[in-house]
Amino acid sequence: MGWTALHTQINEFTPFSQLASHDGAPASVLFSNGLSTWYSWLGFAAVWVMTPLSSEIIYLDTDYCQNPNLKSPNNPCWPPRISVRPGIILILQVLLGIAAVTVAIAGIAWFHKPSGCSGDPTSIAAVAAIMGHPDVEWDFEGLGADITMEELKELLKDRKYKLGHYRLANGTERYGITPASQGDGAELAPRGNLNTSIPQRRWGFSFLRGWKNSALLIDGLFFCFLLGILGAITAYVKAVNNSSLAKVFEARTIGRRLLFALLGSLTASNWGRLGRESQTLSPYMRLSQPNAGPTSTILLKRRTLPFTAFFTMLRNQHFTAATIAFTSLLSELLVVTLSGIPYRPGQLRQEFLLCGIATFAILALMLAVLALASTWRRFFLPHLPRKPDSVAAVMTYVSGSSMNADFEGLEGLPVAQRDGQIKKFGKRYGYGLVRRGDGGVRWAVDEVQGTGEAARKFSSESSTSSTRAT
Repeated sequence: MGWTALHTQINEFTPFSQLASHDGAPASVLFSNGLSTWYSWLGFAAVWVMTPLSSEIIYLDTDYCQNPNLKSPNNPCWPPRISVRPGIILILQVLLGIAAVTVAIAGIAWFHKPSGCSGDPTSIAAVAAIMGHPDVEWDFEGLGADITMEELKELLKDRKYKLGHYRLANGTERYGITPASQGDGAELAPRGNLNTSIPQRRWGFSFLRGWKNSALLIDGLFFCFLLGILGAITAYVKAVNNSSLAKVFEARTIGRRLLFALLGSLTASNWGRLGRESQTLSPYMRLSQPNAGPTSTILLKRRTLPFTAFFTMLRNQHFTAATIAFTSLLSELLVVTLSGIPYRPGQLRQEFLLCGIATFAILALMLAVLALASTWRRFFLPHLPRKPDSVAAVMTYVSGSSMNADFEGLEGLPVAQRDGQIKKFGKRYGYGLVRRGDGGVRWAVDEVQGTGEAARKFSSESSTSSTRAT
């Protein structure tokens, strides 16, 4: 859990570190980090493998005595003796070394963070605060309302951006994302328009078009995976050593707990993904409702630990995300209960039954919450043509917004001070279709003017367009 938090933070801050370099970075860093965070993935893989392996370090040895009890073949020597497996310990030491090197590299990279803006790239307000450069806004504002991420990557493939200071036409100096050709502190220079004509790609399966359809397919596969584990555990607990699964591990010293712990780790990883996704989407759910305040929407920061995410989502009344965070927390416990199920020599039957009942209850709850999460995303979430899980995707929703001008001077403040200043504005925000200057429309997060007719119009237009798009 702790390493997942570190791994997530590394991937969130890396794009800004690359943009802060002297020559800037290609627009592709706004979509994903690519191989630039290879060290984090290496450490993540090492720690992930350590979890199931750790279940095989200590075991109860019932085959150590000189005069075994032949009448009890499962426990010939009693009481059992706690023993360790030196080979597993050696492997874990190597994996711990890899994780330690990764932490050292991450510590060095931490000192290369950009110092001119708030160290919080996970909220909508944080991206809007560094989105004030007219040329950068022009690149993102003139796009089609329903442009996909693949089409956006194609349009921006020749662009380069950087983090730096720039002066607006009125002489105001700001800090944010600028074209890489723009000198630090230089005045704005005219730049060519972005060519928005791209070839339409029709390959692929139609039912996988759109990120919501892909997410629904992944949820379906995960649901079948959980259902399979539940069925296997039910049969195993019922038959114990007479089940077909028990016969697979017959006469094996290693593998009983390893397989079950591995299944638990896979489950926990998927719930961590669902937890981060629900935190990313929850602000847009609230913004689609009339008169949303900034605290639970544009200022909402994504938490990396399910424990902190649960209380944050609950306090901001994002109950679906809070439920998913709580289930993600239970998935960490599932690793322990699953690894305690294989009935092995020296194990108490009470422990076996307790782990079996706890696993059954957790898996049943997971199936219900997974169905809830899929329904929430599919039918209640507003139309989001691009999943807002990258810097580039969020930039498409805040380009041209009045927030970019309102947050002038806030980009360099600490997170708490910046959020406090935004709250003092007393403004309300919404998500939906807004008119561009050229008469076109785009999906955007922006200030809602007024609390009556204007807010209702913002909401109704978005609802109608969302129905059409779906």
